[in-house]
Order: sequence, then structure tokens, then C-alpha cells
Amino acid sequence: MMKTRFVLRLAVMLVSVWALSGASCHQMPEPEPEPEPVTGVWFDLFVSAGAHFGMNPTATYVRSVASLEADQPVIEFTGKAIDITNRFTIESITRGRYYYQVPLEDSNRFVKFHIEHNEAGEEYLLRKVDEEIPFKNVYYPRKFLHGWRGKYLFMLSVDFDNQEYYWTRRRGDNLAISREGRAKFNLPAGYGVSEPGLLTITPTNHNRIYYFYSVIDSSGKSRPTLHYGEFNDVNMKMLWENVVQSRLMEELAADGYTELLGNTIAYDESGNLYLAGLANEGGFQVSVLRRIVTTQATDNYGHPVFDGGWNGFPDPEGKLLTIQYVGNDKMLLYSRNDRLGKEIDSRSHFYSILDLKTGKRERLSCNGVPLPYCTGGLSRRSDVLDGKAYIGVTGGDGPDDCPMIYIYDSATGDVVPGARLEKGYNFDLIRVMKYEEIPLSDDED
Repeated sequence: MMKTRFVLRLAVMLVSVWALSGASCHQMPEPEPEPEPVTGVWFDLFVSAGAHFGMNPTATYVRSVASLEADQPVIEFTGKAIDITNRFTIESITRGRYYYQVPLEDSNRFVKFHIEHNEAGEEYLLRKVDEEIPFKNVYYPRKFLHGWRGKYLFMLSVDFDNQEYYWTRRRGDNLAISREGRAKFNLPAGYGVSEPGLLTITPTNHNRIYYFYSVIDSSGKSRPTLHYGEFNDVNMKMLWENVVQSRLMEELAADGYTELLGNTIAYDESGNLYLAGLANEGGFQVSVLRRIVTTQATDNYGHPVFDGGWNGFPDPEGKLLTIQYVGNDKMLLYSRNDRLGKEIDSRSHFYSILDLKTGKRERLSCNGVPLPYCTGGLSRRSDVLDGKAYIGVTGGDGPDDCPMIYIYDSATGDVVPGARLEKGYNFDLIRVMKYEEIPLSDDED
């Protein structure tokens, strides 16, 4: 009798377990975890539809996320991202949580705006412009150089027809213009400026304002030469100027308008300046990475000069497109392998790490496998935060080959997979954003 009751109880238990397990197969899937709130530091991801933004895309979107680590669902854009098409450009100045630019929707003014998050952190709205100031000097969307000096934003653009440059200094908090003007380039007859050039303000060494620009012979009989000098911060006149030997560099890798998107200039902790450009080797242009050691090499007048014995990009596979200092003497490079294609949408672009101490450059790998080649010659799918580089790669043609993030740690050299992104969009840009107030001290007029 005891045995019979035991068998009956066991049968009931087995039926119950079967029923529970069977029922679980038909339950709705577990809900996805709530997204982390976007506070302190976050990442804005820009994607385009139809084509990369440099090839006239049909639409451009941005989405904020709190993390790019792997422990989260696929980051989606459909129905969740902000559509900035025909309103704002993807090329923008960023500082703290704000974007600064000449907008597409009203291009006769300069604006400042930010993305506002709700409590969940994943749904958000594009805040209406925080500040806007009509122009005196006229700038156009995407077409200006820039640099920060404390609370002040310096802007500069080139009037090629008159061979002049015009500039504006404005406050970062309310965009109020404090100074502006125009000046002629000091060039001999028959020579002119061919590109907008590149403006940079040193993070150390008294925040000096340097300007690099190429000069051409209007007759076309000679090769371009690269000039650089220092601006007086009061009237933006040149204090001094040097000409670079063509074997070191004769043109910039990209002009300062492109610097609104990518980076071709960088600084290490010591304030040394690194610049990507093109040099003349046997009548052919090749990519180079040069540096100016601000604490050592100078000319007879004490002005900084290029280190002629150093090139961080020897034996180039193609054009060097982006450089970013990560930390711990490591530089992230984004370049092109010309044998695989030279177009924006050629799957020929790749990431490598340059060790500034040894000069050794290695293509980035994860678990022994090189990161995939990417499309997007003008894209900047990488940014740096606390010694780590967050690196985006474009997806492949397979149904599961979605764009994704890899995370490089400059302290250890490790590369780990990060978040995956929704397939079907061209991944163009990462921006690290943070709550950071601009200093408002009135130390200058």
C-alpha cells in the first residue's frame, strides 16, 4: 500500500513538472532589461540610410546610449533614433553635452543644442536650440575651422576669391561674440591658398593658436608647400610663420572643415602635436604622420618645428584618414588599404594601433582575428574615454553581420567585443558626451 501511494505521488509530481515545462515553452519571452539611465557620460551614435553621409544619404539619425559594452540587446535605430535630416549636420563641434554648428534648417546663424534624456535614458528628444546668434561674419554649414581656448570658441573660414580669412571669437555658454575680423594672407604675387587649412589650439604651452595651410603656385608649375604659424589671439594676425620641407609634408591629410567630423591632429599628455599629412617622395604623394615636440625642437627664433627624423606611418598601405591619442603612448589610426579600393564605400578601411615609444604599428585584432575591413572613408566611428578607444566597424553582407563596437584598452592592449548595432544603416560616427560646464570666469574681455 505504501509503495502504491509513493508511485502515485511520483506520477503526480512528474505530470506537474511536465505541465510546467510544457507551459513555459508557450510563454512570452522574458522582457528585455531596462536600459541604463543616461547620466554623467554617454555615447551619441550617428547612422545614415541609403548611403554614407559623405555620399548624400537619404536620411541621418542619432541615438544616445549609456554604454557600448557587450552586455545589452542590439542597439536599435528604427523608431527610436532622432531624425536630423535637413535640420542639422553630422559635422559638428562638441563640448560637454552640447553641439555647436551652422544648422541646415536656418543657415544664417550659429546655434548650440543638446539631446535631452528622460528617466529611462533610452528615449529622448532633441532639445530646441539652447542658444542662437545671427552672423556678422558669414559662415556656412560644415565650412569653418574651430578651436577652444578656455570658455572661448574660435572660428575661422577662408574667402578664396579675395585670398582672405575671417574669424570670430565667441563665448561657449551664450555664443556672444567678443571679437571678430578679417585679414589678408601674406603671400607673394602669383601664390594663393588652396585649402581651408587646419586651426588648432594647444592644450598646454599657453594655449597657443596654430594654423596650418597649403600654398600653391597659381601657374601650376610647382608643387604645393605647407605653411604653419601662430596667431595673435587678439587680432588673429600671424606672429611668425614657417614653411615645411616637402619631404616631411606638403599637404594636410584633410582640411579643418573635415576636423568637424574626424581627427587628423592629436596631442599626447606632454603636449606634443601629431599631424597626418601627405609628403612628396620621388614625385608621388604618400601619407605620413609627423610630430612637433613642443618642449624640444625649435628653429633659431624659438618657434616649434617638425621632428624630421620621426614618421609614425612608414610603409603606408594607403591614405591615413584619422588619428586619435588613446593614452599610455598609444595612438589609434584609421587608414585605407588602396589595393582593396579607394572609394568611400570600398571595404578597404581598417584600424591599427601605433606605439609612440617603439614606433611599431599593428592592425587591431580581437581574440587573434583582425577587426573587419570597413566602408566609410570620411567616417569617424571611434572615440576615446579614460584610456579606452570605442571603435565601430561596419557590418558585412551576411544576415547576421551587423555593425558593432570593439573596445581597446590602452593600458593592457586588450581588445574585447562591445555592443552590436541594428543592421540596415551605415554607421558613421561616435561622440563621447558628458555633463561638463564651460568655465565662465571673466578673465578676458
